[in-house]
Amino acid sequence: MTSIPTQIKVKLNGQVKRMTLPCYISGEKSKSDVDQSGFSSFVLGVHWLQEDFASLVEEQGVIYLCLKGDLSLYGIEVNILRSAKRSTVFGEQKSELIIGDHIHFHQIAVDGILSEFDFEILSVEITDSDQDILAERSIEAVQKYDQQLKTQPEKLNLLYQQNLALSHSKSLTAVFKQTADSIFKLLSKASHCIISLREKDLFSVVFSQAKGEEPQFDHPLQMSRTLIRKVLEKRSALLLMNASEEFKQIESVIQAGLASTICVPLWIEEEIQGVIQIDHRNTSGLFNAQDLELLLLFSNAISAAVYHQSLIQKLIYQEQRLKTELQYLQTKAQKQYGFIGQDEKVLKMLKSIDKVKDLKVPVLIQGETGTGKELIARALHEQSNRREHLFIAQNCGALPESLLESELFGHMKGSFTGADRDKKGLFELAHEGTIFLDEIGEMPLSLQAKLLRVLQEGEIWPVGAGKPKKVDIRIVSATHRDLVKMVQQGAFRQDLYYRLNVYPIKVPPLRERKEDIVHIATTFLVQYNREFGTSIQNFSPLAIKAMSIYHWPGNVRELQNEVQRSIIQCMDGTSIHLDDLSLHFTDLIQSETDLSVVDSRTMKSSTPTNAQSNSIINSRDIVSSTLSDTLSDTISSTISSTLSDVSVVSDSSKMLYLSLDVDLPLRQNIDEVEKQIILKALSLHQNSKTKTAVVLDITREGLYKKLTKLGIDLSKSGEEV
Repeated sequence: MTSIPTQIKVKLNGQVKRMTLPCYISGEKSKSDVDQSGFSSFVLGVHWLQEDFASLVEEQGVIYLCLKGDLSLYGIEVNILRSAKRSTVFGEQKSELIIGDHIHFHQIAVDGILSEFDFEILSVEITDSDQDILAERSIEAVQKYDQQLKTQPEKLNLLYQQNLALSHSKSLTAVFKQTADSIFKLLSKASHCIISLREKDLFSVVFSQAKGEEPQFDHPLQMSRTLIRKVLEKRSALLLMNASEEFKQIESVIQAGLASTICVPLWIEEEIQGVIQIDHRNTSGLFNAQDLELLLLFSNAISAAVYHQSLIQKLIYQEQRLKTELQYLQTKAQKQYGFIGQDEKVLKMLKSIDKVKDLKVPVLIQGETGTGKELIARALHEQSNRREHLFIAQNCGALPESLLESELFGHMKGSFTGADRDKKGLFELAHEGTIFLDEIGEMPLSLQAKLLRVLQEGEIWPVGAGKPKKVDIRIVSATHRDLVKMVQQGAFRQDLYYRLNVYPIKVPPLRERKEDIVHIATTFLVQYNREFGTSIQNFSPLAIKAMSIYHWPGNVRELQNEVQRSIIQCMDGTSIHLDDLSLHFTDLIQSETDLSVVDSRTMKSSTPTNAQSNSIINSRDIVSSTLSDTLSDTISSTISSTLSDVSVVSDSSKMLYLSLDVDLPLRQNIDEVEKQIILKALSLHQNSKTKTAVVLDITREGLYKKLTKLGIDLSKSGEEV
């Protein structure tokens, strides 16, 4: 490591001072401090002070604050204040400093005396002479050089052709490549081109190319920080005859072997955004002042191209992010209800979510299809300290391997056919948020290895990229498959399984929490009432019984679909009955050995005498466990016990039920019972369909449908409308 004679200008105790690096921060001992661990004051000075514990040094044009050991042992705290943000320096940490930084030391000694020390870095100046620079051209005078070039048609035409080619570049990468190609044409003696761009307060090399070789993006050549600093200070393009001789003390220049060198700035308005270094590393004195002026003019066009493509790249990224956020918000809006349940297993599961919500550990959610694994993942994200960032879900079994890799990890332009631009993957878009990998058991083995790297190293490799990208994400995965068995069969990586299964959560199937079925169904009923514009109030007792004894292989998702279908199917618009449900629910009730359940609908009676007087049999809900010879007796006993207090049904009607033909199919017998009930109700109300519909608690339209279905013709009855 080589240090060069460099001065810094600091503001110390209200006074501006210049100091040559390296310099040291020391403390004078307090006489009252018995254990000799305290300092009465701090001093910024030279190395001869005895109790130095920190230093300011320069390495390749960068100023560093270096601590000598753990200062906390002395009760000393060191803070760097930059742009209103404070950071604490610990141990033997080496911290890079920039102009404008405030460095603050303070200590409370044993005797209670507070010692403080604060200084601000105002500027950094290289002490070497400007005689090292052969020529310089200010960016403020670029218009002047443009006028001069008009008297040189050949160079003007060449510059025009290169500007035209540059304007056709459609990406930042294309701009860099075209820049190098054009520079090698403008300066035929140049051997290397290096481009660095500003990123916040630092300059990073983003591209380099040696003449006749492939461009380098991932491992480019480096540029001297000293040369960058000179361009920034002078706001000019610089020409150096032999940089290696002129900057003998600069390690980066010596290692690069720079001979003939030109450095030109990239600027937009008053701000310098980057620096281009063009050089030849074997021969000195190859470039002249006219070359410098030509490149300064060309760098004006490069600056605009880099600026515009950088904006486009940012817009593309923001567009991808906004699309993902929009999908997330739309999905969130559609999911008006979270995970519903009061079962003991559900409550235990929700408590486990609370334990792990803020910990950056992988969570594996296991459960059957339709149990609500994604709802658990969303709840985990929305309760965590990552809730302000994206939650992105991806089904690993929904895409083929090649597309899934690109979707998750992203790809670089040209990495495969159709990759016409760089694309950020879901891992990168979910940075600082949560990514949910559903059906992780369907992920191909080749991608499992890449996922393992994300978990181990926190970095991703986009398709076609030469280097990885760091990401900070919370990974939640889910599967309905037995991963342990898949590991034994070699279909799933064992090391990945252990990485994913750090904190497992088991989602119970719906059949194991039957107490929640009615609650969940009612929640969906309210939701779809609002969506469909219906006003169905509840489920009938028999419908509830059927849903409770059903095993629900599709779990909550199947229940949700069933509620939707039954709302559409429901005729009377007040309650969902057994015959509004799918056919297999009726079959399920019929197979019950206990039969004879009557599903009564509420009747609106003007003079009710008791609870039973407000109900009447719905013959469509009368079902039996068997079609045996005793069907008639079973039905008659059930009906008799239920109708004993129902005033609208006469004894003659009851006798009709006892004479049912058990040789006929069950549905025909039920239709006959329903027909007799409707006829009797019509008779009691002088064939008024309006009053009859009210008594039977169905709509007038529903009554018309039943009359047509059962073949009841009132055209000759003179019924009242």
